[in-house]
Amino acid sequence: MNSVGSSLLRAVALAAALVAAGCGKTGKGPAAPGWTGDADRDGVADASDQCRDQVEDFDGYKDADGCPEPDNDGDGVPDTDDQCPMVKGDKDGTADPSGCPGVAVARKITQAGGGDLDADKDGVLDEDDKCPSEAEDVDGFRDDDGCLDADNDNDGALDAADKCPMQAEDRKLPDPNDGCPAPDQDGDGIGDSEDECKYVKGSVTAKGCPDKDGDKIKDSSDKCPNLREDGFDGDGCPGTDADNDKIKNASDACPEQPEDWDSTDDLDGCPEAD
Repeated sequence: MNSVGSSLLRAVALAAALVAAGCGKTGKGPAAPGWTGDADRDGVADASDQCRDQVEDFDGYKDADGCPEPDNDGDGVPDTDDQCPMVKGDKDGTADPSGCPGVAVARKITQAGGGDLDADKDGVLDEDDKCPSEAEDVDGFRDDDGCLDADNDNDGALDAADKCPMQAEDRKLPDPNDGCPAPDQDGDGIGDSEDECKYVKGSVTAKGCPDKDGDKIKDSSDKCPNLREDGFDGDGCPGTDADNDKIKNASDACPEQPEDWDSTDDLDGCPEAD
């Protein structure tokens, strides 16, 4: 065998030895048992790899797709320069290169000039963060305290499953467990399912219906809607002759206005216009 052939054989043998030792694999993820079925050698099999020609970066964000994500939060600041890589920056024109939301927070991080000042990378500096090891969820509710608020309205229904995360569940029908207060079309604080006058604002004492005198008898059934029932007979009027015209409430068409006794329809209980 000539010298060229011997050199070639030695080169092939050396390459095989290096491969056997695990050298030459470019992926940053778990070492694959072999290169077969993993074109980019990143430890994500081709069958599951959405980017077979790009190595997964294994940074804790979508690591199973096989693709590198250079900007996890999609705010335009590369993760390598983003001090809050998992929280989208607000691009408000102040200290935006930091990649963190919030003018004050971004400014403080930039001025600090290095160091891990935000351990959970939620955009709230550790010195102001009430939960420095738990990232703020940035959902529009107490976003400056640095804590994950799993149940914003504190109604027992976690935000992830709460249809109304900013409105407390009132446990009323038609759905006492959806995380939302019951529908209330007239806005009187009484849910439609319990409101006998659901399109007209009313009183709790009259089952959601108007009750001007507050005697717990709805105006439509109250013979004296402006005078409180005294609990005597339930007609909505005080006593048996509310206007003291000597005509009993039961027979008085105008129990709140005394009869004028002008010899015209004097028994109806109403005053007649001149």
